Amino acid sequence: MFHISVLVATRNRLAHLRACLQALAQQRGPVALQVCVVNDGGASVAEVCRNADRRLSVRWLDLPQAVGQVAARNLALTLAEAEWLAVCDDDDRWLPDHAAALAEALARRPDCPLAFTDAELVQLQPAPQGGWQPLVRRVFAWRDAQGLLQRYNPLVPASWLYRRQVHGHVGGFDEAMSHYWDWDFLLRIQTLGDWVRIPACLTLYGVYTDGANQSAHPAQMAPALAQLVRKHRLAALAPSNFWRMCEDPALATERSPSQRVWDGHPAVWGEA
Repeated sequence: MFHISVLVATRNRLAHLRACLQALAQQRGPVALQVCVVNDGGASVAEVCRNADRRLSVRWLDLPQAVGQVAARNLALTLAEAEWLAVCDDDDRWLPDHAAALAEALARRPDCPLAFTDAELVQLQPAPQGGWQPLVRRVFAWRDAQGLLQRYNPLVPASWLYRRQVHGHVGGFDEAMSHYWDWDFLLRIQTLGDWVRIPACLTLYGVYTDGANQSAHPAQMAPALAQLVRKHRLAALAPSNFWRMCEDPALATERSPSQRVWDGHPAVWGEA
């Protein structure tokens, strides 16, 4: 049995959190999930967490005031008990074979710090009858993710599985990196070894037409990007996001084929 702690930061999105936990509970194969939910100063998550599917072990923390999404993930890390760790934002979804595929790949490579799946970016809008309506789907898959790191962030955070010992080498998530905490983390661990890719879109990343994603307005994230560039001594970078990367002609030769797994049924997204 593979034991995995899943770090979830959330704030005032109870419907998203409920659907996220339900998707985690649908994982197949020899995996046992401990879900560590930190509510970053929003409405209490206690009821949602207490009523989560019993296949999950859920620990949660309701913060009295917001500390920021990165600090919330670091607090979730303090709740985690497993040796393998994953991140899943409340508006992302794992497909049923996600955890087992990653765990089995990582188990075969004891020298490997991180495994990841490809992702599918799904543009969503509220449906007239309730729930969410998928509009556009894009495969987010790259032939050499580590090779892209100096110019782009090629991995959706919810696609990772990594070893707890990684934090012993590089520390926790850097709260000074704000929106780019995930890219910063990948840059810090890339020297620890080669990563393993699962060439299937087992991660779904929701892109909302109302602009609810924090990355929906990349120009507003320019100061945080400049801070990342300074920290890692990168070349000057233009603001972007996962959706824009799929449209970027400079990345045309970097894209990779990947297996699409999701059947397109909107129920996985839960209530609007």
